[in-house]
Amino acid sequence: MQVDALAVAIGNAHGLYHVEPHLRFDVLNQIGGKVPVPLVLHGGTGISETDFKKCIQFGIRKINVATATFNSVEYAVQDLCRKRPEAGYFDLQEAEIGGAYENIKRHIMMFGSAGRAKMGSLRKKGQEANQ
Repeated sequence: MQVDALAVAIGNAHGLYHVEPHLRFDVLNQIGGKVPVPLVLHGGTGISETDFKKCIQFGIRKINVATATFNSVEYAVQDLCRKRPEAGYFDLQEAEIGGAYENIKRHIMMFGSAGRAKMGSLRKKGQEANQ
């Protein structure tokens, strides 16, 4: 069995936080130095930009922000319905896509990831770059 990534629990949790999360950077630092695979942070919604950047410094390479994306979609749809009650299906779809896009764009900028993807970097294992 091969492990491709490791999700860590360092004070983070899925969903919305009712109080500010206190992440265990000491634990993250210990784990990051002992495993040869990328680390994943689940439950990124509600974590501060400062804490995100610190997580990245200590080895986090994938951050999940699904709840923030769902919330952004919801707010975009609510805004559309307030401004244009007669809006139809395609308007709704555009608002949903726009809400998701804006949240993901905001997080990409926050994480310092803008412009860092390389062409072909998302190919499957064993697949050649020019296929």
